[in-house]
Amino acid sequence: MMTEEDLKLKNKLGNTAFHVACIFGNTEMATIMKEKNESLMYIRGSDELLPLSASALAGKYSSV
Repeated sequence: MMTEEDLKLKNKLGNTAFHVACIFGNTEMATIMKEKNESLMYIRGSDELLPLSASALAGKYSSV
């Protein structure tokens, strides 16, 4: 239900909803968000990490 622009919004830690989905390993939700807005993969979050890097650090290795 979120728009492309809504998906770019960051929380107080600087992460988008896409970051959070990746960090927690919710690949189904991350895939839906990525299909809606491809640029989400390149938005840096907390500690200037890309979502892929953040998910790897959290121990989630499944690709989106």
